[in-house]
This record gives sequence, C-alpha cells and structure tokens, in this order.
Amino acid sequence: MKPAATLTAMILLGGCNGFSLLPETPEATLADLPPARINDAQEVLPRVGLTEVARNYRAVLALSDDRQTRLTVQHRLADISLLDGEASMAGASRDTGHFDDAIEAYEALLRDNPDNPDNDELLYQLAKAYDFSGDSARSLALLERLSSSYPQSAHLLEAADTDIEFENGTFKVAGTDKSVNIGEVAFAAYVPHNYPLETLEPGLNEQAFFD
Repeated sequence: MKPAATLTAMILLGGCNGFSLLPETPEATLADLPPARINDAQEVLPRVGLTEVARNYRAVLALSDDRQTRLTVQHRLADISLLDGEASMAGASRDTGHFDDAIEAYEALLRDNPDNPDNDELLYQLAKAYDFSGDSARSLALLERLSSSYPQSAHLLEAADTDIEFENGTFKVAGTDKSVNIGEVAFAAYVPHNYPLETLEPGLNEQAFFD
C-alpha cells in the first residue's frame, strides 16, 4: 500500500474509534417512566333527585322517535311517579292522590302496548299503585289478572317451599331464574289474591336469631 493511502486508512480507522452512530445517552423507555400513583380516595358522586331524573327522561322522550326507546322511557317515568308517590306517603303527606300520575302512566302503557313483553311487570306495579292509593279491590283484580295471564311471571313464584332459596334479600326457586325480592313478598302477603286462606293467614312475620 502506498504511504499516502496507508496514512489515510490509519486516520479513518482512528476516527472510527471515537465516532459512533449511537447516541451517547440512551433514549428513555417506558421502563424509565416514574410509576403512576392513583388517588385511593373515592370521589363522592352527586345525588340526583327523582325530579331531575324524570326531567332527563322527558328530554330523551322528546328527541327519540324509536318505539322501543320511547316505551322504555315511558316505563321508567311511570316507575319514577310510583317512587315519588311512595316517598310522599312515607313523609308527612298522606294524600293518596300522589299515585294518580303513576296509575295513569301504567294504564296508558298497558292499553297502548298489548304485546309488550314487560306487561306482567306493569300489571304488578299498577296493582301496587292502586293498593297504595287505597283501592285494594282494584289492586286485587289486577293481581288476579297477572296470575291468570302471566303464570310464569317472575313476580309470581309457584314452587314447593323446599325449593325456595333466600339470599341477599331475594327469594329464588332453585334451578330456575324465577325470583322475587323481599319487598314484593311483603306486598303480596298483604294483598292475598291467591292465598290458600283455609290454611294460611295473610300477612308477613319474620324471626331471626343471632348467636
């Protein structure tokens, strides 16, 4: 190799020893990020009253043309009216007229939607509204209609007492999806539309023992 070429090669090789395409300081990776800390304190959600909930549902009703959506919203509004009546009855006011709106809403839903698969629930809620309003005869008639028209309704349990399981405030028929909560049982106990009255006295009593 010629001296000039040798010298050039030595300079290039020497330069390579001090030059690198890699950065002197490695770039940070995800592993280098500091750990994220989550605040363990739970945020308290604001409480929303029935009036505001009903207002929101009515806004949806005004905007939607979908039949199923409207049916669901109207059902919810009827339930809110019933809850509002119960809250008023539990307070100082004993005016049974608090349930008029709920009764009107449930009756309209049943009249206008005869094929609604949730009509058994509507009948049950309507029976409750009539009972709370003081019209026990009308409530009884509706429960009889529920029993005859929807014998498989979840609001009616037809099973031997040995098949009934109770857990977390709900009575269930073992091996099925049938269930009723304790409130529904209490209501049915005081509006006995299909009791075996010759062997069972209407009403609900409960005893519990703690060790």
